[in-house]
Amino acid sequence: FFSHHMKSSGLLPQEASLGASQALDNAVEDLEFRNYLLSKRPKQKAEQAPKPMVMMSSKGKASGQEDNEDSGDEWDSLLDDDADLEKLRQQRIAQMKKEQEDEKQFLAKWHGEYREIIEQEFLPEVTGSVLVACHFFHKDFERCKIMDMHLHTIAPQLLPVKFIKLNAEKAGFFVAKLSIKTLPTLVFFKDGVAVDRLIGFDGLGGDEFATETLLARIQHGLMQEVEE
Repeated sequence: FFSHHMKSSGLLPQEASLGASQALDNAVEDLEFRNYLLSKRPKQKAEQAPKPMVMMSSKGKASGQEDNEDSGDEWDSLLDDDADLEKLRQQRIAQMKKEQEDEKQFLAKWHGEYREIIEQEFLPEVTGSVLVACHFFHKDFERCKIMDMHLHTIAPQLLPVKFIKLNAEKAGFFVAKLSIKTLPTLVFFKDGVAVDRLIGFDGLGGDEFATETLLARIQHGLMQEVEE
């Protein structure tokens, strides 16, 4: 019923782990920011320097007064720069908080993992997340095993996308509904609607394609939906 290619590869995928926490990087960033501000402040001398001889400029101002005014202008400029940096820093903190909240929501919906589901779970899974990639597979097809291997690696890298797999032999209704003719087929959904699909290894370069090639294909077919 399904078309497929049988190859000798027997490698099975392993679950890729999620990335480590960013807490240390954030602490280093804050320390560097504070050090930058300190480096911009005028340094006070330990001993009072002798008062210089006051010379009048052609504009009638003492040269020392002009120097003080210049220093004040420079300090005001630095304060303005520091205010801009602080604004950027606050924006970055807000962005990081949003990313952390998004990550919690994704993980609560099993994003970051590659899981097998049954036919009764298909609709809740596909409609329960904005972006979903579903691999329709046959347990005996070698190319499906190759697809599994790569998707196990990719799932933790694309946290906004939920990655699932469905045994085509046990999901006749959705196989017919989505006109699945070739295995493996990777169908991309946005808000429960199929928006793109990868049939077999079309455009990937054969059975020995790199994981990065499939990653780029998924980003092209699905992640661009986020930008739109």
